[in-house]
Amino acid sequence: MNVRIPTALLVLTGLLHHSGIVRAEEKEVAELPKVYGEWLIRPRPDKGTEYRKLIEENGLPLFREAGGRMVGWWNTLVGDLYEHVTIWEYDNMAAFQKAAEFLGKNDGFAKFVALRDPLLAGESSHSHFRCAIVTERSGHN
Repeated sequence: MNVRIPTALLVLTGLLHHSGIVRAEEKEVAELPKVYGEWLIRPRPDKGTEYRKLIEENGLPLFREAGGRMVGWWNTLVGDLYEHVTIWEYDNMAAFQKAAEFLGKNDGFAKFVALRDPLLAGESSHSHFRCAIVTERSGHN
């Protein structure tokens, strides 16, 4: 069973994968920037406990199996009080794309999504890239 991955995520993944910045075949793995995915999940107010249990028992193992490392998880205290924020780290854009493809084709993930989606009022995501800090001037004014 295939799961629908948000179109914007797939377009972004494709564009970034084919850009000179993150094209894996042109760089050594150690040179590639880490990629971070940030998910803002809004469980329905009366479904928070059920959502947390489902994520902990079913979602987290799937995301880890896909190759992600959760580096942050919290509930907001300002703004949308029911919002959960998670940040996942991937070694590079190729690893991020591999994880998205793995989940999109995984029957267990499709079953998880079918249980999760009715618990949600909304969801959004963002991708972030770790950039090197320039410490020397390039000679340009």
